[in-house]
Amino acid sequence: MIHALVLLAILLFAAPLARFIPLAVLAAILFVVAYNMGEWSEIPQLLKLPWTDRAVWATTFGLTVFADLTVAVMVGMILAALLYIRKVFGLHKANRTLLLCGAREQPASLMHKAEFARHIGSENICDSIDTALDRAKVIHSQGSNLSHPNV
Repeated sequence: MIHALVLLAILLFAAPLARFIPLAVLAAILFVVAYNMGEWSEIPQLLKLPWTDRAVWATTFGLTVFADLTVAVMVGMILAALLYIRKVFGLHKANRTLLLCGAREQPASLMHKAEFARHIGSENICDSIDTALDRAKVIHSQGSNLSHPNV
C-alpha cells in the first residue's frame, strides 16, 4: 500500500519534471528493468522442452519485442491452446472426445466459418453444460469414441 501511495505522489508532483529527462536515459532505465525482470536462469530449462513448446515461446518472445505485448499474449495463448489440443487429442491414439459447450457468439461464429464441427463432430458442440454432460454420459456408457472419424 505504501508503494502505491509513493508512486501516486511521484506521479502527481514529479510528472511535470519528467519532460526534462532525456529519452536515452529513459530507454536505458527501461532496458535495465526489462533485463532484471527476465528470468534468464530459466532459459536452459526452456531449451530442454520439445521443439513445439520452444516455438511457442520464441514466437511469443519475438512478438513481444517486435510487435506488441497484447498481440504476443494473444498469439501465444492461441498457439499454446492448439498445442495442448494436439497433445491431448492428436495422432488418433488418445481415444478421447473433445466436447465444447457454451461458446459465445464471436467464437461460435468463427468455429462455424472454420467448419470446426466437421473435425470434432457436430454432436460434440453443445449449447450448454447440461447438454455437454448428457453427451459425456452417452460417450462414457458406450465406452468408445463417438466423435467424427477425422479426429
